[in-house]
Amino acid sequence: SSAASDVYKRQGTITGHDDRVWCLSFEPNRNELLATCSSDKTVKIWKMMMVRDDDDDDDDDAMMALCPRCVCTLDGVHERTIRSVAWSPCGKWLLTGAIDGAATVWDTCTRRPVKVLRDHAHYIQGVCWDPLGNYLATASSDRSLKVYELPPKWHASKKNLKTTTVRWWTDPHEIPQKKGKKTAEEPKAKPRSALFASETAHASFFRRLCASADGSLIIAPGAASKDNAKG
Repeated sequence: SSAASDVYKRQGTITGHDDRVWCLSFEPNRNELLATCSSDKTVKIWKMMMVRDDDDDDDDDAMMALCPRCVCTLDGVHERTIRSVAWSPCGKWLLTGAIDGAATVWDTCTRRPVKVLRDHAHYIQGVCWDPLGNYLATASSDRSLKVYELPPKWHASKKNLKTTTVRWWTDPHEIPQKKGKKTAEEPKAKPRSALFASETAHASFFRRLCASADGSLIIAPGAASKDNAKG
């Protein structure tokens, strides 16, 4: 193909939120549905439609323009900015994570929350689903990743989801010490610092999550680099 045909062109702009938009996610089975989350504490689901940008419908050369339509708005749960949004593999559920420390699973048919997970101690920066539908995961500024198992009929159960927590640390001296007597050879650990007040003061926060196609791996991009990790 020619170089000109490989250039992507902007099709349009989606507007409708009252504040910054942080994340978006296409419904995996129907590309015409898009979810966006914002600092206005809402999630909007859009139907992406292409229409002719010409009044003459008989003109084969008429340009096509993007005409998104807001299908619904999900709100009333998160009290602060929603940072991340992700569709479930089946397309029925929508997962959101916010800086109020809560992650919410929404039923996109009833447009109501079915699970509100409040297990993190700080901002939730990223969420994702296992492509096979066996678990969902959340990453937080509290330096932890939580993986929630999804048993059969999990959405109808009032029981809490079984959780596995993975923690990461940039400073080896900040790793929690096991209880018990210390030997003479063990160096004294530095006292752990309190959770940071803002993400700019912490080098190891992770944002956005991505699961491998078979669900065996979760990738979490981090803010730590070789330069700031030494500090």
